[in-house]
Amino acid sequence: MSVPLAGAAEGALGAGVGLTVWSPLAGRFLSGKVSRDGAVADSGARSAQPGYASFTPFDSEHAFAVVDVLKGVAERHEVSPARVAVAWLLSRPAVTSVIVGARKQEQLVDNIAASDLTLTEQDLTELDEATKLPVAYPNWIQEGFFAGLRHPQ
Repeated sequence: MSVPLAGAAEGALGAGVGLTVWSPLAGRFLSGKVSRDGAVADSGARSAQPGYASFTPFDSEHAFAVVDVLKGVAERHEVSPARVAVAWLLSRPAVTSVIVGARKQEQLVDNIAASDLTLTEQDLTELDEATKLPVAYPNWIQEGFFAGLRHPQ
């Protein structure tokens, strides 16, 4: 999700190197245990502590849309959204490993099990679409120009 790595991933592939992803669950956010109203399922979690929101700054509406897709994929596979998130990252061509920060043994076991989860083409397409970021300036101008558009959509 937090894909300012999009350019980094392309660069890494081009250079023939891999990426190690730190905090693949965006500080627990992608586990699906944080609600839109800010409530956290486990009050002992870092994400439940005051000031946590500033630890992982991102577009929350986009992030919750990604979590919704993670939950849908997880339901189809009867696994956790966290497992799907880690499995999706591991499916990326440039990603060679992830650094997880499990606080409980069951979280660690679930994160490790992500390496055995095979996502379908449908799963990957849904996750790829959900995690796409808007095209940044000035790239949208270039894309629009080459597509014959004068203004971004």
